[in-house]
Amino acid sequence: MSRSHFFVGNALFKGLVKKGHEVTVISPFSNKTPMNNYKHIPSPNVIQIMEEINNPIELWDMNVISQILLTSDLGYIIANSTLSEPSVQKLMASGEKFDAVICEVFLSEALFGLAEHFEAPLIGLGTFGATLWNTELVGSPSPLSYVPNIFLPLTTKMTLAERIWNLAVNTAETIAHYVYHMPQQRQLFDKYFPNSKVGLDTITKNTALVLLNTHVSLSFPRPYQPNMIEVGGIHITNKPKALPAEMQKFLDEAKDGVIYFSMGSALKSSLIPVEKREAILRTFKSLKQKVMWKFEETNLPGKSDNVYINDWFPQEDILSHQNVKLFITHGGLLSTTESIFYGKPFVGIPMFGDQFLNMARAEAIGYGVTVDYNELTEELFSAAINKVIKDSKYEKLAKSMSERFRDQPMKPLDLAVYWVEYVARHKGAPHLHSAGQDLGFIQYHNIDAIGILFGGILINNVNLLQNNNDQHIIASNNRIALEAFKHSLPEPTKTIILSRNPKSLRDAYKIIFEINHQDYGNMQTDRFSLLSSSNKRQPGSHLAKGYPRQEPDQEQFHSQNTGYNNSSPNVNSGRLNRNVPSESQNNFNRQLSSNSNSNRQQQGSSRQFQNNNNYNSRSNQSRQLSNNRSLNNDTNQSSSFPNRNQPSDGQEPMDVNNIETDCQSEENFLVEASENFHLQ
Repeated sequence: MSRSHFFVGNALFKGLVKKGHEVTVISPFSNKTPMNNYKHIPSPNVIQIMEEINNPIELWDMNVISQILLTSDLGYIIANSTLSEPSVQKLMASGEKFDAVICEVFLSEALFGLAEHFEAPLIGLGTFGATLWNTELVGSPSPLSYVPNIFLPLTTKMTLAERIWNLAVNTAETIAHYVYHMPQQRQLFDKYFPNSKVGLDTITKNTALVLLNTHVSLSFPRPYQPNMIEVGGIHITNKPKALPAEMQKFLDEAKDGVIYFSMGSALKSSLIPVEKREAILRTFKSLKQKVMWKFEETNLPGKSDNVYINDWFPQEDILSHQNVKLFITHGGLLSTTESIFYGKPFVGIPMFGDQFLNMARAEAIGYGVTVDYNELTEELFSAAINKVIKDSKYEKLAKSMSERFRDQPMKPLDLAVYWVEYVARHKGAPHLHSAGQDLGFIQYHNIDAIGILFGGILINNVNLLQNNNDQHIIASNNRIALEAFKHSLPEPTKTIILSRNPKSLRDAYKIIFEINHQDYGNMQTDRFSLLSSSNKRQPGSHLAKGYPRQEPDQEQFHSQNTGYNNSSPNVNSGRLNRNVPSESQNNFNRQLSSNSNSNRQQQGSSRQFQNNNNYNSRSNQSRQLSNNRSLNNDTNQSSSFPNRNQPSDGQEPMDVNNIETDCQSEENFLVEASENFHLQ
């Protein structure tokens, strides 16, 4: 897209030529020094069209979504203008064959058709580092919890609000990519490659290799597929060349140091608004350091004597000079990479795209300071410059970053050349292809498997048993399972809910009421009883009857040990007497045990019916419960179970939402209720 991007790719092309390969390069820019086996195919239309685009400086206040769409449009322009070039069409018709096709990955996927056309594996070159555009090519995951979007000024340490922001922008970018961008690229692909046998999507997902212009020391650790390789700094030669005499003298004589100022190859400083340009000039005039400013015009009104302007500077050679103390940059990836390599701290004025991300990382680590272009004033600009120059920590951190960046087992260029040759030797290296590339969205994210797995758990968490008496038993340890299952139940004559979680008591009330499509907030039962296998603390009468909590007195406790006290209408359950048998309850227990055993054979071993001792305990308790109910049936039910509008002894009926439980153990308990609910 720009000359700086060409520098990255051209470094690789020249490296391949030096290894004895023949290289054909399609680019609007040419290699300054002719090389044998280096063939240039010009595509000047790209430059002409890009020059017609508005000044990039005007893009600084564009919102993220607009930037995403604009970048997509630029990719369409690049792909269309390149493939329509007569020189490119001539090459396509030449019948030449290649061992590999290397394409810059900048939202110009239609160009990938050249790989199939020339019957060669596709290699992507990511000049921006890792982005959605290139990680998708080989299936490298990008966890949004700590991998920031390239358009956002975030780091890996995100707050909840920042993660939400990151998720929202990534979602929007993904939708725009597959709904807006890719259909346009497919249209171009079909236009220029009408005889394709596999289609653009297949070519894309079978990308053999992606080379990234970044390095973990410059960014952050993140997951990559084995065919995604970091080669950041591939264009850095580390062999500074001699500068023009005038530039060399200006640098050598700067006893207080030099500040180098460049807004990159795409942004022109001459187009900065006059008021901001004057603020910059006043700032430079107040400094004791000299300034080298990449300014595209020969005349700069208000320029002080300590400022040297030129329309182009050999940036790497200048940054390598020992007298350069600070780099003022737009925050582009190549500029920040070169600055770190040579240990120079920088002040950034980000304008577009990944520049905000790069500067956010520099500030977080501590080797750079960001200046908001919108708030750029003489005071703010001067403060940022003096802060970096006067505080030695910025220089120390920059040099430390340089040491880490340089500490690699092999040079980035040699690594890139090796991998290109590797792919060519192994005919596309299909063994590096991730199986995830062949899966759809639902399969890749296991959405179908998750649905089946948790759906099965949900179903298995609720066991519905039905006997000849139309009695329904719900056995579950899962509140969510009960809640989800309640709507599938027929209206039962008797409902039994089994649970190991004492907190499910309140849920049991609600579910029973909701099964019958009634408002549990205004309900009470004609007959409702509770059974717990805990011998430590039994639920009190306030739970069994559904009335407010009432602590029984000593007489009541005595009666609870021997049976019910019929004279106390507010007590219908208490400490269970295991010695009171009940034939009807024994029949019910045998039936419950039989149903449970049948269900266990179908569902596997059940913890609720696994222990014989626990079963015997529940059986004895159930016999006591049956006896208690028999005693209640002999009493006046209107007295023992008054209507909600006629509470007994002046007691108010309980609020089901505020049910508490005395059953604190993890033992099973049983809630049994009839369908005889009464609306108030």
